[in-house]
Amino acid sequence: MSILAFSCSGSLCLLQLLSFVSMVMSQRSLDGEPTFPYAHCPPGSNNTASTKFMDNLGHLFKGNLYDESGKSLYYNTTDGEPPDKVYSNYICRFDFSPETCQNCVDNAINSVVERCNGTKEAIVWYPTCMVRYSDRNFFSTLETVPSIYSWSAANITQPFQFVKILNQTFADLIAMAPSNPSKYAIKEGDISDFERLYSLAQCTQDLSTEDCRACLNTAFDRVTEDNMQGKQGGRVLIPSCFVRYELFRFYEEPEVVGPPGPISPPNKGRRRKKNSSARIQIAIITASVVIVIAWKLWCEGEALELMDPVVMHSCDAVELMNCIHIGLLCVQEDPTNRPTMSSVVVMLASDSIQLPQPTQPAFSVGRVVENCAQSSSDGKVCSINEVTVSNVLPR
Repeated sequence: MSILAFSCSGSLCLLQLLSFVSMVMSQRSLDGEPTFPYAHCPPGSNNTASTKFMDNLGHLFKGNLYDESGKSLYYNTTDGEPPDKVYSNYICRFDFSPETCQNCVDNAINSVVERCNGTKEAIVWYPTCMVRYSDRNFFSTLETVPSIYSWSAANITQPFQFVKILNQTFADLIAMAPSNPSKYAIKEGDISDFERLYSLAQCTQDLSTEDCRACLNTAFDRVTEDNMQGKQGGRVLIPSCFVRYELFRFYEEPEVVGPPGPISPPNKGRRRKKNSSARIQIAIITASVVIVIAWKLWCEGEALELMDPVVMHSCDAVELMNCIHIGLLCVQEDPTNRPTMSSVVVMLASDSIQLPQPTQPAFSVGRVVENCAQSSSDGKVCSINEVTVSNVLPR
């Protein structure tokens, strides 16, 4: 039974809605985007690990570090004795569930083992978690190198107002996060009636208040560098902290329960701003839900359930499937996999182009679907939690 229904109108169909979300995500094939996972393994013979060190590292990765990632969003631990003692930690973004954190840490562990095998020190970043290890004790120590940073390809439209709100937002973040026991803070600010800035700052929880503040100041210095000036979004990843800002809500805001405040007289101008912001947020959330549903139905072989029953007999089912396919390509989690708009035009205009299989959208929930693969027949085969289902196309 369909959860949502859509009319098939010409060749646009569902593509318009999915393209809207792709646009909202600020065309996130970023000019300065590193390839995630990003691993840093210092070169040289001084970073060559002993066999005993690697044994301790493997024991740590398979034991405490992985186990704790299912319980908390930050953890540090050790294994072995000097000179082969291993120090390691991980951090996940504050709004992650323990299960999602564990999945990210698991992927990061696999990546760092693959890319930095045989080293005494390494760090690997995913967009939403970090795993690090060393033969030296770096716990409770401020470290700001190495660092990576990236920025959106899209430029801001109101530079003066944007810079003003950005500076104030980060001043507030740098004041709030260090004093929070969990060492994170989020902040939002209106740039205009239709644009709102969302920002986040987080430190490793073992840092002191002073060191956390110093780390975030260093991160914000990166944000204000020339190559990030005038961009709609960006992020800076440092071993001891990270920051990010965007023109869309990229995090789940934690629930804060407190006593009701005094009732203020209504402010019509402020209400219009809030209403405009709320409408944009609702549109994004609605579109995000549609993407999740479209992806789920696609990989269950039931994508045609997105069709409005009223037009079922007059709509070309193959054309609809093609539109859904292209739309899902436009919202894949990895920006480098998304087609350009010129490519989309070619895809829509041709019936002979073999489309690549879409990967998981950025707004998908959990780890329900990892990938879709092309089968030997005209149908598509999707792997859902290692269970294979077929998508049978209409004749």
